Amino acid sequence: MKKALTLAITLALIGGCKQESGTKTGDSIPYTGPVWADPITSVNNTEHGVVPVESTTNTYNDETELKVLTANLGSSLTATDKAFTNAVAELVILNADIIFTQDAEGANARLAKALSMKLWAGQDTTSSVGILSKYPILEVLDTQGNPQIGAVLDVNGRQVVVWGNHLSNALNTSQDARGINSELNTPYENCAAINNTDQLDQITSDALRVKQAQNIVDVLAEYKASGTPIIFGGEFSEPSGLDWANATINMFDHGGVVYDFPSHKLLRDAGYTDSYRMIHSNPETHPGITWPIRQEDSSLDSSKIVAKCGRALDDRDRVDFIYYDRTARDVTLNSATLIGPKTTQFFTSPDPTNPDPQTGYEDQHQGRLINSNTGTSRYEINDFPSTHLWYMATFTIATPAVTTEHISLDSTSEIDIIKLEDVNNNLKVTFNIKDSLFMNIAFQYVVDVTASTEEPGSTIGGTVGVNGRPEADDEYTVTISSTFLSNYKNRADVELRLTHNVSNIGRVDTIKTLTWEEIEAVVNVIGIEGPLPSPFSTNKTAYSIGETVTVDYHSVQGGSNDRVGIFDADSDIPPGANNPAVQALYIPAFEIAGSLSFIDLPAGNYYAALLYNDSFTVEETYGFEVVEGSVIATSKREYEAEEPVEVFFNNAPGNAKDWIAIYEVGADNMENLDWAYINGETKGSHTFYNTLSSGNYEIRLLTDDSFESIAVAEFSVN
Repeated sequence: MKKALTLAITLALIGGCKQESGTKTGDSIPYTGPVWADPITSVNNTEHGVVPVESTTNTYNDETELKVLTANLGSSLTATDKAFTNAVAELVILNADIIFTQDAEGANARLAKALSMKLWAGQDTTSSVGILSKYPILEVLDTQGNPQIGAVLDVNGRQVVVWGNHLSNALNTSQDARGINSELNTPYENCAAINNTDQLDQITSDALRVKQAQNIVDVLAEYKASGTPIIFGGEFSEPSGLDWANATINMFDHGGVVYDFPSHKLLRDAGYTDSYRMIHSNPETHPGITWPIRQEDSSLDSSKIVAKCGRALDDRDRVDFIYYDRTARDVTLNSATLIGPKTTQFFTSPDPTNPDPQTGYEDQHQGRLINSNTGTSRYEINDFPSTHLWYMATFTIATPAVTTEHISLDSTSEIDIIKLEDVNNNLKVTFNIKDSLFMNIAFQYVVDVTASTEEPGSTIGGTVGVNGRPEADDEYTVTISSTFLSNYKNRADVELRLTHNVSNIGRVDTIKTLTWEEIEAVVNVIGIEGPLPSPFSTNKTAYSIGETVTVDYHSVQGGSNDRVGIFDADSDIPPGANNPAVQALYIPAFEIAGSLSFIDLPAGNYYAALLYNDSFTVEETYGFEVVEGSVIATSKREYEAEEPVEVFFNNAPGNAKDWIAIYEVGADNMENLDWAYINGETKGSHTFYNTLSSGNYEIRLLTDDSFESIAVAEFSVN
């Protein structure tokens, strides 16, 4: 067994819940979901005595910075592997210590594995929310199927309570205050906004999120009374009265309404502080909008609303929050930052009489495509992997130490491989499921065989059913075909994923990776034929100033401290303390294939270097240049015979008959081997179908049907 812990279980009894010392039942909201054989509302590590222990006599000699992120994933991580890769790239750069996820739709286990973080994703009746932590989990708290979960963490010797939420969005009175009936999702007569606060109170009185907010207060009351630091966050599905204030009555279609939304008022009255408004008190200059990012994501731009109201309505709001107890001893809030593109980048006011002040919002943004020095956003419309912006608050808390020795409670089951066998060069895998405490007998579980690059629900390598809450010695087998293995050799890891469906959503509960070393010790795997892409390269050989430089990699080792650095190619000094990287980004932990984006490189010659284990030892390099003015580039420097040659150009003059052409090196501009017009475009690409013999060639950009070349790049054919 991998849990060297003693688990205390609070059992739900007929007529009520029995509460043992040091546990929380969190049963303020009745649960009507599947019945557990042994219903679990709280599990703790009693070996370490998890009870509220905060005391003024505790000695705190050190400080710990705590970066807390709430990330609504917009259900996008199950849609494409690119969305998952982009999300991991964002999260690696942010380097948060605690992450509250919502709309994760089963992706929490994949994220925790990629980020090397501990995970509590609630009982198996939930799929939307998760808590990821760098610090050990001592106790887990659950509201039995509702999208609210909590945990007690050991942060360098001090207990910290965290709580993640995705509150109900039904009866959202921010729509009624904009002229839309929130129950029917249709406009009121003449799109007249409800501005009477008593009416708004009546509408929201039956909203589940108000009961859910009360549940937060009830479950955490004992911890708050003891002075234990409390931080909670997530999507609250309605704005705050601190946003719908006098200063904003004419913004975002508030329609002159000033209203203190009940769920947030309840939390403030209970003594909790809105971290964003603690740092940024003015909602006019710092509206803190987190949803929707794009105009197309708005819920108030349907044809029936436009037909009755004359235009779409502006439903941008701050709905993603992090609250904390600022009365707790030695807990200091340092910063509050939005994550992702700027508020007005992909959503502008639909009211022509009240347009957005494009320079009027002063919210701070950060992210993988935000320049940390200038604040400039380089996000394209679908680069950010959610319909919500994310939000991060940074705290400093006093702690007894700078490290922790506690073992984390592991709430996930384990796929334990018993043996691997060769069956006609197919791989037969025999395994069992250990630590099934959190598995629900009401569900049908499966183990899917797939590749690490595939989204949840993928069964391309096979699947096998598993009994709900299996015994530790129950054996299961699945045979993985040689074809599947050949297709993914050197391209991705082979994964076994324990999965079950929650409301038709596939939740990945745990992941077991089969290494290629293990596989090839049993069966002989022949990879697919044809040239592999370069294991490490940029997507182009040259860039214009301001272009994003994308470094692609595959078949890297997948360590947790591997990175890509950009270095000055004109320097004779090797990478190291005397020649640090111009820019550097970490590869997501355990990821063996993907890409990283670098922005705002000045003109010059560079090379990208692959560096393992936080060292300056260079494993792979790839050179490129950044130039002023017009640029032409190929996708790679060397091509195989008959391999298509992809050509990119940028900052072309835009003349109707600008053209590009292939030449032998040194040939006159009139002696091209193949050519194409670029149709007046200033930026784009073109593919030449390669009939070139082995040798060295140039691609040139020429102007307006003349033989004047303004940009040149070299490539070769093997």
